[in-house]
Amino acid sequence: MTIGSMLIKGHQIDGLVRAIGLRKSASVLLRRALRLASPVQAFCQDHLLSIRPLDSDLFVVSQIFGNQEYEIGGGGREALNRLARLWRQGGSTPVIVDAGANVGYSTIYLRDRYPEAVVVAVEPDPQAYEMLISNCAGLDRIVPFHGALWDHDGEVALRMNDGPSWSRGVSDGGGVSSITLRSLLARIPRARLLMLKMDIEGAELEATRNCGELLCDTPCIVIEPHDFMMQGRGCLSHVFASLAGRKIDSLMNGENLILIESDLLASASAS
Repeated sequence: MTIGSMLIKGHQIDGLVRAIGLRKSASVLLRRALRLASPVQAFCQDHLLSIRPLDSDLFVVSQIFGNQEYEIGGGGREALNRLARLWRQGGSTPVIVDAGANVGYSTIYLRDRYPEAVVVAVEPDPQAYEMLISNCAGLDRIVPFHGALWDHDGEVALRMNDGPSWSRGVSDGGGVSSITLRSLLARIPRARLLMLKMDIEGAELEATRNCGELLCDTPCIVIEPHDFMMQGRGCLSHVFASLAGRKIDSLMNGENLILIESDLLASASAS
């Protein structure tokens, strides 16, 4: 998919306006129409963000801040925050892994909504990572990692294309650092995985291989599934295997599948 073929839909424009306001939305859309590449600076929930008109940034900021596609319903956010506070009191560090952090919008969103957690932002695309560093500058509880979540610590190849930065995945090869979920968490003292968020363009199978023990203790997993891109591959097989025997609620919000411990939602409903 090329940038020019990404048609802007009504709900995306609506989300953009709710995220950054009418005036800044008009500026982004006008620059896109005129094929002007220079980023627009816009305040979004007290954060000054850079938005590239010719890339996927406007769609992503619309999804995340406008349409709230990482919000967990049924009191899930409040329940996860209570759990994170308990972990803190017990000496653990609650961690959210944001795999496929792109330019950092999801990282900032998750940081703001889970104030007890450290957010580890993983992004392999160098230009998107540079934007992530800029957008997250000065914010505490964010740990950036330039690379990809994978089934080994080493290197993978970034699949370059003429599409938007959010569409670039990785595969076996070299050139970009790769890291396992276990190694990533080992970088944070006393880390305990509160949430795994993945939007990694079909690499879910590799990223969650040999992660069963970690995932079976993770209260919340948020995934944008990509089986539609790679039918017959079973991208979420390891995730579903790790959940066997657990009581899990499955929620949908926009493009995201949210898997969360049912007891957490039950406790939120009872409180």
